[in-house]
Amino acid sequence: MSLEEVGCSSPDVPYEAPDYQSYALTSPWHTPPKLLKTYVDGSKYLYNDADLFTIIQNPYSRVLSEYYCPWNGFQPKYRRGTVHKKDPNYPLVMNEWVKSMVKGMRTAMDEFNDRKEEDQFKSGKGEFDALMKKYDINVTLPSKEEGVYSDAKKSRLLYTDLDPEAIALINEFAKVDFEKFGYQMVENKFEENYSLEAKIIEIE
Repeated sequence: MSLEEVGCSSPDVPYEAPDYQSYALTSPWHTPPKLLKTYVDGSKYLYNDADLFTIIQNPYSRVLSEYYCPWNGFQPKYRRGTVHKKDPNYPLVMNEWVKSMVKGMRTAMDEFNDRKEEDQFKSGKGEFDALMKKYDINVTLPSKEEGVYSDAKKSRLLYTDLDPEAIALINEFAKVDFEKFGYQMVENKFEENYSLEAKIIEIE
């Protein structure tokens, strides 16, 4: 399996293909650590003695990111055999896809019930930069105008294009994320002053 086949054309760190065949194991960055640990023996587990963190996106914007994902989203351009029959920037098309996608997931995964008291939940690029500085890692979040997700940005739909039914399904599915990370949940539509930022800045 090549880097391009797993969706990585310019890796940030040197990559060596493992001596085992599995999508999860050849793309470990897509596999939750607790699951990866069950698939490999101790010598191949990547995260021993590592401090792990994750970025939790606002559920409303997250479904749009999934929708426009060029590998697994709606009419993904990087998947072989994709037929582009519908306009992805038509709200009705997007809402129908979102509803189908959310309904297809039986339950949200709650990875945060075992959170330690010293864990901190933060939101925003500034906090990410501070975290990288703490560990002396030269990595920054790219702007939204860069990378494979940046094409046709001007014509793309926004979370404000979600209809009431899609919003209700997202609210139910991602209830834990709204509660634990302080994202504001709406009922039917978004007000002009709605913010995608989490309200909870830090938990000690």
